[in-house]
Amino acid sequence: MKRAFTIFGLAVLILALGGCMEEPNPVGAGLLPGDDFLKIDSVSTFATASTSIRSIPPHLASGRLLIGKFNDLEAWSVLLFSGIPDSLEGKTITGVSVLLRAQYHFGDSLAPYSMAVHQLLKSWEPDSLTINSLGEAGFYQATPMASPGFGSVHDTATISIPLDTAVVRSWIQTVGDSITTNFGMLLRPTNSGVVKGFGSFTELEEAHKPTLQIRFTRTGSTTIDTVNISAGVFRSVGTMADKGWSNDGDRLHVQNGVSYRGVVTFDAVKLLPPHAALHQAILELTLDAEASQRNSYTRDSVYAYFVDKEGKTTGSLFALSDVEDRNGVRIYKLLITRFVEEWVRGAYPQTVVIVGAEESYAFDHFALHGSAAPAALKPILKLSYSPVQ
Repeated sequence: MKRAFTIFGLAVLILALGGCMEEPNPVGAGLLPGDDFLKIDSVSTFATASTSIRSIPPHLASGRLLIGKFNDLEAWSVLLFSGIPDSLEGKTITGVSVLLRAQYHFGDSLAPYSMAVHQLLKSWEPDSLTINSLGEAGFYQATPMASPGFGSVHDTATISIPLDTAVVRSWIQTVGDSITTNFGMLLRPTNSGVVKGFGSFTELEEAHKPTLQIRFTRTGSTTIDTVNISAGVFRSVGTMADKGWSNDGDRLHVQNGVSYRGVVTFDAVKLLPPHAALHQAILELTLDAEASQRNSYTRDSVYAYFVDKEGKTTGSLFALSDVEDRNGVRIYKLLITRFVEEWVRGAYPQTVVIVGAEESYAFDHFALHGSAAPAALKPILKLSYSPVQ
């Protein structure tokens, strides 16, 4: 019985090995009729129109505290420290500083850096703060508490900003009161060559958070003690002169931070046969590197956002680009199959809005070739589909 089992097992093994071939061979060819194979066709179409629109966000929802000027681009920040202990009341305040840890720049990293620090006189809501509301009369004290200059600030340096001790003393005196005098401070740039980014309260490392450092002495003592406070809220807002980019048909201008967005339109649906099965739709955009403004901090990607029937972008349908260098040219490739499927199903505008990957975090400028560019550079939509049998 044992011998028979061994022989039977061997036979099965030989049969199994004989039925599995690594190399292709004619066996089985022609078993399926040709009509059962999936046929895939492809078609490409250029954008019929493109433009740039200005869409100024109410604030920079950023992990960075952004302050500075570069050309006509400008960023201001407001900063409010919370949790100041009431135990400081009655102590002698000998000095107050704000410590900011640099971690980003846009513009000339070696340019001299300076700012003016103003006491805020009104309460503010982070989500509705704009650079226009900052400029309203009575929002901040016109005379700055301090106007520090730092020379060149390295991207990992910590700067120390002195504050008026009388102002901070008034904050301490109203801790816990129903009416407070602590509305925070405005950090307004006075330099012209660089925007610097500093760590915010969301940083994991305590040393990278904004820190309010209060130095004081106790009654009858000359020993200087220090309280460090690294909790609070902030907002950064940006502005830039209108560039007239909406009239530039040769390029789509995507400017993070203030911001411009690109808009590109196609007439693609008519290229697909009725009831065709769409497999893939890829939008390719070509970068004009010379007209762009980026640096080592740039997140080198863009988003495509779907436009609904009312002509508005929707946050529920979007695509993040892949990047390809093709013959020395930067190509952003966006998989927008879902977009085109929606175009086929309903009366949606065949329009895509292009947004920088860090629109609310940075100031990079992507200049992308538009519909009026030479054919080799135009936005192109590549469709793969199966026609109806």
